[in-house]
Amino acid sequence: MNLKHIIFVILLCFFSISVRAQKNTISGYINDENGEALIGATVYETTTLTGTTTNQYGFFSLALPSGTRQLKIAYIGFESRDLQISLSRDTTLNIRLLEEVYQQQEIVIIASDDEPASERVQLGSVKLTPAQIKKIPSITGEPDVLKALSMTPGVSNGREGAAGLYVRGGTPDQNLILLDEAVVYNPNHLFGLLSVFNPDAIKSIELTKGGFPARYGGRLSSVLDIATREGNTEKLRGNFGLGITSSRFSLDGPIKKDKTSFMFSGRSAYLDVISFPLYLLYKSGSAEQYFSYTMYDVNTKLSHKFSDKNRLIVSFYTGKDNYRGADKSSVSEESKFALVWGNTTATIRNTTILSPKLFWKNMLIYSKFAYQLKASTEERITIPIRSEFKSLSGLNDYTFKSAFDYIPSPNHYIKFGVEATRHLFAPQTNELTSTDTSEIAVFENIESIPAVETAIFVEDEWRITKHFKANIGLRHSSFTVNEKIYASFEPRLSLLFNFPKNYALKAAYSSTQQYLHLLTNTGAGLQNDIWVPTTERITPQQAVQYSMALVRSLPQYSTDISIEGYYKKSKQLIDFKEGVSLQLNADQNWQDLIETDGEGTSYGVELQTQKNKGKLTGILAYTLSWHTRQFERINNGEKYPFQYDNRHSFSVTANYILSKHWDVSGTWVYRSGNPISLPVAAYDTPSGEQSIPAFVDRNNFRLPDYHRADIAFNHTKATKRQRERTWTMGIYNLYYRRNIYYARLINKYIYEDGANYFEPQLKAFSLLPIVPSVSYSLGF
Repeated sequence: MNLKHIIFVILLCFFSISVRAQKNTISGYINDENGEALIGATVYETTTLTGTTTNQYGFFSLALPSGTRQLKIAYIGFESRDLQISLSRDTTLNIRLLEEVYQQQEIVIIASDDEPASERVQLGSVKLTPAQIKKIPSITGEPDVLKALSMTPGVSNGREGAAGLYVRGGTPDQNLILLDEAVVYNPNHLFGLLSVFNPDAIKSIELTKGGFPARYGGRLSSVLDIATREGNTEKLRGNFGLGITSSRFSLDGPIKKDKTSFMFSGRSAYLDVISFPLYLLYKSGSAEQYFSYTMYDVNTKLSHKFSDKNRLIVSFYTGKDNYRGADKSSVSEESKFALVWGNTTATIRNTTILSPKLFWKNMLIYSKFAYQLKASTEERITIPIRSEFKSLSGLNDYTFKSAFDYIPSPNHYIKFGVEATRHLFAPQTNELTSTDTSEIAVFENIESIPAVETAIFVEDEWRITKHFKANIGLRHSSFTVNEKIYASFEPRLSLLFNFPKNYALKAAYSSTQQYLHLLTNTGAGLQNDIWVPTTERITPQQAVQYSMALVRSLPQYSTDISIEGYYKKSKQLIDFKEGVSLQLNADQNWQDLIETDGEGTSYGVELQTQKNKGKLTGILAYTLSWHTRQFERINNGEKYPFQYDNRHSFSVTANYILSKHWDVSGTWVYRSGNPISLPVAAYDTPSGEQSIPAFVDRNNFRLPDYHRADIAFNHTKATKRQRERTWTMGIYNLYYRRNIYYARLINKYIYEDGANYFEPQLKAFSLLPIVPSVSYSLGF
C-alpha cells in the first residue's frame, strides 16, 4: 500500500504540471516513404523554439500556442519538410519523409537520428544503424551487431572470435538484451563468431551503458534495445545474400496497402556441407574424426493498422545451433557428441493513441533459451559397453507489459508503466546411463524452479530551463521464488547542462538490482550457459553507478566528440568456488559450487569521436579502465583483476567512398592482454610421473596484448532492372597477428642426464589466421 501511495503522489505531481502557454496539441506518426516508422525524428516549431522527437513507434506529440505555426520535420538521411499550419484545435499529422538521393554517392549516412549528442540527456548511449553495421568488416563476411558495438568505448567481445558483450567490467548475464521488447538470453551463433541479430531484419539499435532510464531494469551493466523492421506498406521488396559459409534472404511488403504489412528475414550457415567429405572419409575408415555444424535464424513480423490511433504488431524470432562430431582415434573406443542450443521469442504489441498527449502500449511476450549436450562412448575391447551422458538446461519467460508515454507540454516527456514476468528455470538436469550396470552413476536431477518478477516505473524527461534538462526516474522491482520475496527501490537520475558552441556537461546516477545469474565455462571448452535464479541461498546482484561526460557537437562536420568517466560498485556477485566446474562436478547441486559474497569495482574514462556524414565516416574510441573482483573465500580474500580487465582499449572504424560504385571499410583494434591464473610453483607426485602446479593468486599474469586489422571493399551497382547489387570482399586479421584464443598448462616430458621427468609449461593457442571472405547481395 505504501508503494501505491508513493507512485500516486509522483504521478499526481507530474500530471499537475502547469501548461498555461499551451493551447492545442499536434500529434501523429512520422514514417519513411515505405511506411516504416522513423525513430528519433525531430519535430521543431521555429517561432517558439520548441520541439520533440518521435518514440520507438514513430509517434510524436507537441503542444503549441494557437495561431499560425511553422513546423520543421527532420531525420538524418531524409529530406526535411517545412509545414505551415493554422492551429486552432488539437491536430493530427501523419507525415512521410523521402529519402535523400545523392548523385555521386558522395555522402553516406550512418547516424540513426538528427539529434546531436549535446542535446541528448542520456549518458553512455550508442546508436547504430544496419547501414553502419554492414560497412564493418567481419570474420565470415556477414555483418554483425555485437562486433560493431565492440568498436565503441567501454565494450569488449572478451576474446578472439567471441561475440559476447562485456560492458564496463560486467559479465554477459549483466546485459539486458531486448529484441522487439523480448529478452534474448544467448546472443551467439557459431560459438561466438556470429551474433543472432540479422542486420537485414533490424531497424534500430541502441546500447545504454550508464544512467539507465527507469523503464529498463533487471541488469547491472547495459541495455541493448533492438527493434526490427515492420515491413513496407507500399510495395514488395527483398534482399538476397550469399557468402562462403552462409546465406540470407529477406522479404517484406504490403498484405493490404497502407493497412497490413509483413517482414520475413532468414539466415543459414552450411558448414555441414563443407565438412561432408570428411564425414564420408570417417564412415569409410579413412579419417579418425569428423564434425558437422548447422545454424539458422528466422525473424518475422506482421503489422496491422486498425485506424490512425490503433495498431497491432506481432513479432517472432527463432534460431538454433547444432554441432555434432565423432572421434575413433582410440583403438579401444569411439566417442560421439551433439551440442544444440537456441532462442525463441514472440511479442504481441497493441499501441493506442488515447489522446493527443497520451500514447499507450500493451505487450504479451514469450522468451525461451534451451541447451542440450549429449556425449556417448562405446568401448570395444571385449564386451561392447556403451555409456551416454546427457545434460539439459533452459529458461522460459512469460511477460506482460503495459506502458504509457504522456507529453503534457514540450518541457515534459513522462513515461510510466508496469510489467510482470513468470520465469521457469531448468538449471541443469544430468543423466548418465551405461550398458555396464556396475558403472552407472546416479546424478541429482534438479526440478524446474518457478519465479515471478514484477516492476513498476515512472520517469520524466524534464527541460527545466533552456540550458538544463533532466531525466528523473524511480523503479520498484520484486522477485518471488519458493515463497521468498526480494524487493528493491531503484532511483535513476540523468542531468544535461547545455553551453554555448554546442558544448554539454552530463551527469548520471543509477541503482540497479539483478535477480538472474549465469553459470558458464571459465575456459575455452564447449558452450555451456546455465541460467539460474536468485534463491533463498543466492541473493540478488546489486550495483550503483556514477558517470559524468563532456560532449561537443560539431553540426557543420556531422561529428560528436565526448569524454566520459564512470565509477561502478557491485555487490552479491557470484563465481565458482576454487577448483570446481559444471563438468567436473556434474553430480552436485549448482548452489553448492559457487561463492555468493562477491564485490566488483569498475571505473574508467572513455573517449569517442563519431563522424556521421561525408565521404569519410567512422568512430574512433579509446578506453582506460580498471575492473576488480573480491570474494571472501577466493584468492585469500584479496582483490584480483577481473577476467576481462583490459587496461587500455583502442579502436578505429572508418568507411571511405572511393567512387560512385566503390567504397572501402577498415578497422583496427588494440587492447591490453587478458589476465589469467598461472602457477608459481609445481610439485611432483609420489610416482614422479607428473608435476602438479601450485596456484596462489588468481589472475596473476597477463597474456600478450591483442591487436588486429580488418579491411573490406564494397562494390555497389544497379543492374539493368535497377536492382542494387553489392559484392563485398574482405580480409579479417589483415597482417596475420597470432592473437591468443586461450592458454593452458601442459606437462612436457623431459629426458635429461639419464633421468626423465615432467615439467609444466604454458601452451598458447591461436584461433584465427588471415581469413578472406567474399559475399554477394542483391536487392529487389
